Amino acid sequence: MSIKSIELKNFTVFNDLKLNFTKGINIFVGENGTGKTQLLKAIYADLKISKSRDIDDISRYFKCVNENNKFFV
Repeated sequence: MSIKSIELKNFTVFNDLKLNFTKGINIFVGENGTGKTQLLKAIYADLKISKSRDIDDISRYFKCVNENNKFFV
């Protein structure tokens, strides 16, 4: 299995983020507080939801709960 892209809206520090990954290893580099760990949490949460199908596990990470939130991996 490989992750091809991720799209997040209103998720922790990300207002609107779209990333496309390349084959192989992708590295996240940035200053403290820019969202590197939050990006990994989003990927982890998706893998966990895919296994358990429990959307409540991820809802706590959104800034607010509304129809504008997006979470696609």
